Amino acid sequence: MADGNLTALTDKMIYEIIRYQTVDGRALEGMIAQVPDARRTSVADAVADVRAKSTRGALAGMTVFPTIMLIAYVVLILHFKSRGGYRAVHLEHFSK
Repeated sequence: MADGNLTALTDKMIYEIIRYQTVDGRALEGMIAQVPDARRTSVADAVADVRAKSTRGALAGMTVFPTIMLIAYVVLILHFKSRGGYRAVHLEHFSK
């Protein structure tokens, strides 16, 4: 803990493009153990509350990429339907 802020963070990546940080559970438990007994329960409760809220936020963040892909595929489907459907293009073989 530095200046009252947690420093038990670990950097991670999703899809090699989305960076995020997670809290190192072991380091956090060690920090909570160092808190005086009178405040330990309130600190542990606050940490549990933050973890519950961040889980929902992480799930929302993870749905961004699949949602973009879904929209892109729907646009492609509508585009091809407006042209009468997908048609295979036959390439002729040119020989010398």
